[in-house]
Amino acid sequence: MTELTNSRLLDSLPEEYRTNENVTKYLNKETGDLDLLQLAKAHDHLSRATGWPADQVLRIPKADDAAGWEGLYSRLGRPDTPEAYAFNGIDLAQGGDKAFVEGFRADAHRLGFTQAQMDGTMAYLGSSIAIADQQLATQIDTDRKAARADFNAWAGSPEKIAIYENEIPSVVERLGLKAGLVTKNEDGTVNADSKANLIKVLNVGGEADNPALLRLFAVMADMTAEPGALPGTGHAVTPQAGGMDKASATSALAAFNADGDKLAALYDPRHASHRSVKAEWQELIKASTRTEGS
Repeated sequence: MTELTNSRLLDSLPEEYRTNENVTKYLNKETGDLDLLQLAKAHDHLSRATGWPADQVLRIPKADDAAGWEGLYSRLGRPDTPEAYAFNGIDLAQGGDKAFVEGFRADAHRLGFTQAQMDGTMAYLGSSIAIADQQLATQIDTDRKAARADFNAWAGSPEKIAIYENEIPSVVERLGLKAGLVTKNEDGTVNADSKANLIKVLNVGGEADNPALLRLFAVMADMTAEPGALPGTGHAVTPQAGGMDKASATSALAAFNADGDKLAALYDPRHASHRSVKAEWQELIKASTRTEGS
């Protein structure tokens, strides 16, 4: 058997290892140098005990050992700098996303995030946001259906609902023009985009979720159809069914609904006869739905 020699092995090590307690405990008391045989046995014992080579075993630093944690995170695969993280699935062109990323980089690096952990976090975040967005969309749809049902119940009949759906945008247009919120094109026609935007802002369009405003605009539509001067116009309309009994009004309403020319004028606010036809329509509805004694 070849005799092991260990002459001045300790001197060949860097200073930090010559004074390291994990090294000095293997010094030969007689020579003051490393006992290579004992060091080899300790390494072999550690490898057998852990099932891994010693260079693959991680030491958990103490809580206040900042340098130790930095070394551990690096060995685990943390990027060298916060800027080295890739944020997969995050659109950095979006202001909100970019602000989140820039604010999260430093914290993730301080906490020792690897790129794999960052990918998992971003995937979970993206999934959570998608679920939240879907829940919000579902709630909005539910609220809008409830608002529409509330409005329809208040309107009372399919005929009135049809009138309001046609006339509310017209009322918004006229009010918007007076308020400067709806504009006109160079040829004098109403700018469709400005009108659509106002309807959207007021939540009184096809997907309205503001039943209170819907009712207010419906009442305004009724007011413009009542006998007398139309607000802001000076033009008058003549009642068509004010003296009819309920049966006669119901019969007249059925005839009205079968008259293609009147329906065309009713649903086209630009038609020359629109106002008078609408007034007739409203009066027929009132007369055909009035209760006895009213």
